[in-house]
Formats: sequence, C-alpha cells, structure tokens
Amino acid sequence: MSRVAPLIAALALAAGPVAADDLARSLDAARTAYDAGDLQAALEELDNAREHIQTARAERLAAFLPAPRDGWERTVNLTPADPIGGIAVSGSYSDEGTAFTLTLVADSPLITGFAGMMRDAGLMTQMGQIRVIDEKVFIDNGGELTTVVGDRVLVQAGGATPTQMSHHLAAMDFDALSGFGS
Repeated sequence: MSRVAPLIAALALAAGPVAADDLARSLDAARTAYDAGDLQAALEELDNAREHIQTARAERLAAFLPAPRDGWERTVNLTPADPIGGIAVSGSYSDEGTAFTLTLVADSPLITGFAGMMRDAGLMTQMGQIRVIDEKVFIDNGGELTTVVGDRVLVQAGGATPTQMSHHLAAMDFDALSGFGS
C-alpha cells in the first residue's frame, strides 16, 4: 500500500456526502497519477480534492447563518479558501431600505489572537462598546458587531443598526456553531 492511500482515505472521509462524486473523481485521478509517477498531476488533483472539501466545509458553515426574518431576504456567499486562511461565508440581509452583512470566518490563524483579546474584558472595552445578544458578548465598534465563537469562528455583522442586526444574531445557534468542524 502506498503512502498516499491513507491521505486519500482521510480526505474522502473529511468531505462527507457533499460533492462526493467530484471528490472521489479527484482522489481517484490523484491516485492514478501518483501510481503512474506523475507527481505534478497528483498534486493538482489533490489540490482539486482539497477545494471540494473546503467548499463542503463552507456549505456547512453557511448553514449556521440565520434564516431571514419576515420581510427580509438573504443572499449567501461562500469563500471556501479565505485569502488569510480558513473559510468564510456571508449572508447579505435586506428588507425595504435596510441592508447588512453577516460574516462567519472559521479556522483562520488571525482568529486565534482575536479570541484571546475577546477573553480580556479590559481589551474588549478598548475595542468598542460591549453588547450582549442572546447571552453572547459582542463588541460594537461603530455599529459593527463582532464576537468569536468557540475560539475558532469569527462572527461579524455590519451595515445596519445594532438593534436591526441583533434580531438576526439572536436567531443563531452559537452552541452548535462552537462545535463547527468537529
């Protein structure tokens, strides 16, 4: 058994059922290329498989965006490979005359440092006004609401008044979100 087989099996398990056929094709092609000695093609196919997995993870993260309230519309945007690392999704919410964006960023190296600051009440008050929404502490920095969930997921809302955004934020399942990716 080659050393690439366990990697291929782990990648397949991580993706779950989303895009399984595309993922399986990429993994099979990587294995075929590897067995043929074409390491460049194997790497390209593994990158392709990674992209499928990141897309599946982004879709799972997007499921944590709250449904739009009555009279509101939501558009979901996926960024499976955020430029700063991790994955990001956003929901653009709008009604007649009001719009805001709710963004979730998971597993970015920058979140680790920010999560530490969120545990320090003194630092939090220097970053903005403290708001509590559904028992979750947010920093209100000029109308942009920010928190970190489970030390891994940044939640940020901006573009409308904190009161308008808080109604949607209160509908989020922060307990479930803290287990994202587990």
